[in-house]
Amino acid sequence: MSLTRFPLAVGFALASLLTTVPAPAHAAVPGPDLNCPATSAVLTFTPPLSAVPQNVTIAISAGTAGLCLDTSSATTKIVSGTFTGTLNATALSCLNPTAQTTGTARFSWNLAPSGTAATTVTGLSVAANVNGETLMTGQATAGDRLVGDTFTFVGDVSNSSLSDLCLLTLLGGPPVTTATMRGVSSFTRL
Repeated sequence: MSLTRFPLAVGFALASLLTTVPAPAHAAVPGPDLNCPATSAVLTFTPPLSAVPQNVTIAISAGTAGLCLDTSSATTKIVSGTFTGTLNATALSCLNPTAQTTGTARFSWNLAPSGTAATTVTGLSVAANVNGETLMTGQATAGDRLVGDTFTFVGDVSNSSLSDLCLLTLLGGPPVTTATMRGVSSFTRL
């Protein structure tokens, strides 16, 4: 075999190998995948929220996510959904509304033109009174859609006004058993 032919043969072998190696999958583009400005739910505190710090389970029920704008690349788009969840708070009280929390939420989505999907959010935590609003965050870890996205809720938690009810509790009134959250939820790819 001639030395002048060897580099050419190696070149053809490399070219053949490169054409058979699959191209790497493209990563999802960072940014919002879903924004639902009409999000609401009922929060139930067990035991009721009082002036005394205690471990509290917060049940999230009757959750709705509406007027959703789905900017993901999915063929079917999320138009609305429902959700439930549970938060466990450590040393939560009317005097410590930013107690450490962790929890899970489950979303059931309505798709257009048709169909359904689901998303489970874990690591759900709450930071109260961020610029006058409640911030809730978590990570979408399971389901048909949005897995890997960061979930965020920004809005008001009230029942008349949670701070007014807590003030009444601190003045000797009954503990707070329920509240309503209303605001904007989103799922964002980072």
